[in-house]
Amino acid sequence: MSIISMEHVSLRREENQILDDVHLCIEQGQHWVILGRNGSGKTTLLEMMNGYMFPSQGRIEVLGNLYGQCDVREVRKEIGYISQTLIEKLTPRDPVWEVVATGAYAFLRFYQTIPDEVKAKAMSLLDDMGFANLANNPLGTLSQGERKKSCLLVH
Repeated sequence: MSIISMEHVSLRREENQILDDVHLCIEQGQHWVILGRNGSGKTTLLEMMNGYMFPSQGRIEVLGNLYGQCDVREVRKEIGYISQTLIEKLTPRDPVWEVVATGAYAFLRFYQTIPDEVKAKAMSLLDDMGFANLANNPLGTLSQGERKKSCLLVH
């Protein structure tokens, strides 16, 4: 079974061709590494696999879900993904518990009231990780390592 399939994936930003006709198929049980120079498109590929970025053309299928024909937020709930670019998309003033709670919805910001049970789950996860004392701190006050550990809980 194909876990990730990218066919004829290209990304163009104005005059810049970022990716050009990428083909990638990762099967269940395989382990891959994406190597390349700075600016070669590694993070762009990962952002596309996780549905945070979409190609100008091409087809991306992840865990049996064809992007463009599914709710990528539901797919993200099945993926563990942490990157510096993801952390940079978070708002530094948001409390840590709220950042952890975003995992229940698979998006990076809340635009509605957070249900009590979602907050309770986030607080429990932070407690399990030994981060209960940081729960109400703004994300931006945590060290880089603490931020990454907190983001591990998002999934």
